[in-house]
Amino acid sequence: MATWQCNGLKIIPFLITLLTLSGCQVGSQTQSQAIPNANAIPKCPAKPSGSLETKNIKSVPLDTEIVKESSQVSDKTFTGYTFTAKAGQKLSYHTPDNLCLWVFSPNLEILKGRDLPQTGKYTIQLAAPSGSQTFTLEMTVGTLESPEQFIREHYTDLNNRQYEKTWSGLSDNFKNQQISGGYSEYREWWSSVRRINIGRISVIKKSGQQAIFDTELQYIMNNGQGINDTKKYITVLYDPKKDSWQIDNKTE
Repeated sequence: MATWQCNGLKIIPFLITLLTLSGCQVGSQTQSQAIPNANAIPKCPAKPSGSLETKNIKSVPLDTEIVKESSQVSDKTFTGYTFTAKAGQKLSYHTPDNLCLWVFSPNLEILKGRDLPQTGKYTIQLAAPSGSQTFTLEMTVGTLESPEQFIREHYTDLNNRQYEKTWSGLSDNFKNQQISGGYSEYREWWSSVRRINIGRISVIKKSGQQAIFDTELQYIMNNGQGINDTKKYITVLYDPKKDSWQIDNKTE
């Protein structure tokens, strides 16, 4: 993790990120995040190349509701957002624009992922890889299980007849395309299944708010018949409004 040394400079904790990014040294093993295209040229540096001025900082109240912000950045002029969070929460963000983004923890470490390890105030600093551009950024903070855990728990809940809970774990797209009869049809079909044998759940692709799995599921029906689920490829999407994963598609 990165460490900061400010040569004895006394700074209010809230302003330390804002005033010392250019004056403090960031240790090795930091990592920048270029979104959405991490391979864009030119690449984002491991740490910001300049300071984040107080006038360019905005405090945003992040929770499970999406906060959408728009502004302008360049490779020399930075924009930032501060928010408070609790240890164990996760930061989720999305932008259609190519940006360099760094997240500073309350103790000024540059985070490598979206897990928030401490309770306190975090700072997001944004820059353009080159030139200047406008951007739109959506942000939320919540507590989120991994998509692998979600899939396994979803079918465990079906085994435990928790149909209302599992129904809420399906996206509207999935319900409209694959369950024509709505919740009553859904409940009726799963009630005909005595047990689900949950086998392999392997990640094929995982990026940001989407994951695709190759699964091995067998349904033991009430009449004793065993049926292997041929629609073994499951796509899950993160729904920031619900702060949860949802099954969005199943295909052969």
